[in-house]
Amino acid sequence: MGACRIATATATNRPTGLIPTILHILDAELAGPFSLHLRFNDGFSATVDLRPLLIGPIFEPLLDPNAFAQFTVDPICKTVCWPNGADLAPEAIRSLVPAEQEIGGSPCNAPKCLCGQNFFAR
Repeated sequence: MGACRIATATATNRPTGLIPTILHILDAELAGPFSLHLRFNDGFSATVDLRPLLIGPIFEPLLDPNAFAQFTVDPICKTVCWPNGADLAPEAIRSLVPAEQEIGGSPCNAPKCLCGQNFFAR
């Protein structure tokens, strides 16, 4: 598995009233040849086709559905990763979710969206 960097937030640099500072993936289940059903740490869940992100040499082996199915959720980085070292940022994955799939009528999925815009603008 590839190495990941862990960022920490302090009380002085953490935004309030929005989604968590760092988006994490809590659970993932295979939902199709290149799709995962994901649950994020802000309570949002969706089934996402990841093919648009499988670009470049590290992701090429994952275009085989059998290789793609070998994903895990890294317990430290809390994102989806594969045995060959490939991983995807939760923010990149979330950006693939169509706005109409967002739950609760709030574009950024916060109980009271303070930003008024989609945090994951495409």
